[in-house]
Amino acid sequence: MHDVYRRVDYSNLWKYLKEMEFGFNRRLRSHETFADLTGAFPDFSIPRRAEIEAWSSRSKALNRLAR
Repeated sequence: MHDVYRRVDYSNLWKYLKEMEFGFNRRLRSHETFADLTGAFPDFSIPRRAEIEAWSSRSKALNRLAR
């Protein structure tokens, strides 16, 4: 790990270790990594975007009422 990262903050050590674990587990399928990561993005089609915006505006209104 010292060869890859020069300074590691101990409060974030678990993130570095999880990144190394991810790379190790994917070493035999590295050519599939990009497709797997981009395939995990949520759907941002126009109808879905409108649904998210409506939900967001309702959430903001509820937060204003709660104050």
